[in-house]
Amino acid sequence: MPSTARILVLMTVQCSATAAGATGGWAVNINGTDKQELQRYLSSGGTDVGVLMVVGRTTGLSAGNYTVKGRHRRVSGSGTVNSDVAQLVALVTME
Repeated sequence: MPSTARILVLMTVQCSATAAGATGGWAVNINGTDKQELQRYLSSGGTDVGVLMVVGRTTGLSAGNYTVKGRHRRVSGSGTVNSDVAQLVALVTME
């Protein structure tokens, strides 16, 4: 970013799990810092498909380069938590 700005990140995810009773967590990461994680319980392996949207934003950041990522993890349960389809959009608002 050439000057002070804010970053808004929107991530949509279609998720599933390979085993019943898994809880997944999704978050956006801005320059190495996770924003609030959104968790989703998936009640049946393969047939419970969830859709969620995660939002992350910053306060004013100084000029420079920033890295934006999406991440997921299994919070509890067994099997693998999947992000089957995901879109990540980052918007910069100059101050």
